Amino acid sequence: MIFDVRTLVSFLSQETTLLPGTVVLTGTPEGVGYTRKPPVLLKPGDRMRVTIAKLGTLENPVVASTTPSAVFHPHADDGQPPQLRT
Repeated sequence: MIFDVRTLVSFLSQETTLLPGTVVLTGTPEGVGYTRKPPVLLKPGDRMRVTIAKLGTLENPVVASTTPSAVFHPHADDGQPPQLRT
């Protein structure tokens, strides 16, 4: 992760009240997805499953986007790490 949990919680709590049980999804760790050789990307028909012990499982299907702006372009960034902005 680029930012540690303490930094993420601090940033989020500036604009939002975080209640007990709030789940903060932090994304994918380094070394997966498009950085793998060959790249491993989600495709329509795949299913995403997230399990949290003692809480349960959330499962969602991956479907094709109908919004052109939602298409992922792994080489479209400027090479700079993301910045938290307020």
